[in-house]
Amino acid sequence: MEVMKTLDSNAWEWLAEKPPTQWSKSHFRTHIKCDMLQNNLYESFNNSIKTTRDKPIITMLEIIRCLLMRMIQWRRDKMSSWPHQICKNIFDHVQQKKLEACNCTVQWSGGPKYQVDAGRGDQYVVDLDNHTCSCRKWDLSGTPCAHGIAAIHYKGGKAVEDYVHSYYSKDSYMALYNNLIMPINGSQLWEKTNQPAIKPPAYTRQPGRPRKVRIKGAEERIDKSGKKWLGGQGMQMRCSICGSTDHNKTTHHRNLPQKEKPLSRGKGRPRKISNQDPAVAADEAKVAARVRRKNAYVRAKAAAVAKKAALNASQPNAAETAAIGLRASKRQRK
Repeated sequence: MEVMKTLDSNAWEWLAEKPPTQWSKSHFRTHIKCDMLQNNLYESFNNSIKTTRDKPIITMLEIIRCLLMRMIQWRRDKMSSWPHQICKNIFDHVQQKKLEACNCTVQWSGGPKYQVDAGRGDQYVVDLDNHTCSCRKWDLSGTPCAHGIAAIHYKGGKAVEDYVHSYYSKDSYMALYNNLIMPINGSQLWEKTNQPAIKPPAYTRQPGRPRKVRIKGAEERIDKSGKKWLGGQGMQMRCSICGSTDHNKTTHHRNLPQKEKPLSRGKGRPRKISNQDPAVAADEAKVAARVRRKNAYVRAKAAAVAKKAALNASQPNAAETAAIGLRASKRQRK
């Protein structure tokens, strides 16, 4: 807790308000024989009825009844052919602990207790009469830990399976599934009554697709890679472009500074504003007008000469006439 307090004081305060029996294995009760904080039984059941949750109430209950009836029968028949005296998952767990027990060293004091050295300075006390170990794994789960298995092998006389709690025995499993769900007739054979038919409750369709999967908590969310995904709740989002906390990347364009609008002008070609002296500007305008008139006169005279040459094209001296007109136009341009 002190380490957690230095890392995150808010998490420490939230956890300090909870009773230790709800989150710490050191405070779990040992008579339950379950060392898991959450076994997710409701998760498995909720996943099995996912396709029936949108059915009418009677249809949904009938599907669930048939599902449980088949499950009980299948598990009972499967366990009846199991050759060992403890359940399969517990048997596999014990076999794994037997391999870990090979690294333990046992010392006996002469009584029911044994001192087990697990290496790296770890040392525990095992009590075979009370089926306990100071590591508390045997106490909480009901199955011998690696230290307990090492002590059992050292003592000899009994198999490791004899030290497993009776909760995990084959007889307890068969007694649990001994209660059967009996089959029933269909609705066409049900007894008829004079009571009015039961109508479904009023339903108003909500927008969007109906949800089938429940909303998971923050600690239950897992991404595609299998890692826990906490989401963005409680986090301060920032714009990836400018780093501001007022908006995000999608709405970044709405928070840009406004551009200055250009001054509006009238239609047509804008006038040229000159800073020259009015007298000089007037003289330049006169010269430009004189040049334009001269060029227009030259173009008109050249066009007249070309037209005359085209009219006299049938005469023998038409080429000479065109050449004379061309030379005349060149002299005038000069």
